[in-house]
Amino acid sequence: MTQEYGDQFHHIGGVLHGEATLPINDYAQALRETYICINTQTYSFREQCKGKVREALACGTILLEEDNQQTRYFSKEENGIGYFRDFDGLKKLIVEMLDQKNYQAALKSANVFNHEYLTCEKWVSTLLVNLERVRENNEV
Repeated sequence: MTQEYGDQFHHIGGVLHGEATLPINDYAQALRETYICINTQTYSFREQCKGKVREALACGTILLEEDNQQTRYFSKEENGIGYFRDFDGLKKLIVEMLDQKNYQAALKSANVFNHEYLTCEKWVSTLLVNLERVRENNEV
């Protein structure tokens, strides 16, 4: 990304072994100042909906997410998330989001999603409903 976008790209996550992490206030501030957040899977052998998904959306940035079923269970593309499968797909999404009209539409849908779904009360309620569904399916 640095080779492709130079100083417009800033890496603020994905700590490697031995590196220091950002204090949470600095991390949240960096996400709030981010125009587009890119999130990839940590390991190619497993998919996961990482905390960065909720963190980026809650901080009001657009999220470009490496395509995976776990995050798709969490949110649809209309909710401020664009999914990509490879670097060319990611670059295409970046170009689309740099179009101010597309960015504003994505940001508006992300904000609606945040207020309707990501409040603490709704998040806990959704988790409990999903846990109950899993419990019911395992008992049958």
